Amino acid sequence: MSVRELFFLLGWLIATCSSESLRPPYLNLAREKHITVSATSTCGEFIDKQNRNKIKNKKELYCKLTGSSPYEKDYKDSNLIYGQYCDYCDPSVPDKKHIVNYTIDGTDRWWQSPPLSRGLEYQKVNITIDLGQEYHIAYIYIRMANSPRPALWSLERSIDYGKTFSTWYYFANDIECRTVFGVEPSHNRSFVRDDDVVCETKYASRIPLEG
Repeated sequence: MSVRELFFLLGWLIATCSSESLRPPYLNLAREKHITVSATSTCGEFIDKQNRNKIKNKKELYCKLTGSSPYEKDYKDSNLIYGQYCDYCDPSVPDKKHIVNYTIDGTDRWWQSPPLSRGLEYQKVNITIDLGQEYHIAYIYIRMANSPRPALWSLERSIDYGKTFSTWYYFANDIECRTVFGVEPSHNRSFVRDDDVVCETKYASRIPLEG
């Protein structure tokens, strides 16, 4: 999985005498300097088995699901394996590292999760955004990079500064909403209560394969 951008849009209500409507201006929190982001694992970063607080960096091969050809503009710096575009994560090379901070820096750089060749346990990766204080979030926008959307994932929130988390959204297809999460699919159902948990099916498709 790879994520290019994360947007957290904060909305607050402003009432004016000249208008009957309340129009919330928006601020992208993800690009604020006090925001921090972390991931449980990243392509090219390995946790030291002797000291789990220490990270070892080394090259790691990953491949896109989309096909490729020798005529792609960056072919010279990559590998074509069984028709797939492949490249290396390398934290020691600026153009090859894909650290989690790239999800909120507003550039075309991206964060890359470890390939499944490292182990099937890396199908599950957690990204944590620390907003530093309590906010009312209006929208969350996530743009994928060179991978499809996760087929099955959840969005959680914390109101006690990361001590505990509660589920906000599930994203899955109809069957997985019921069998994995035990929730009826929402089909665009809106929230009724603040503690409602919605299982959204609209964004669970594996298509497109990137972007």
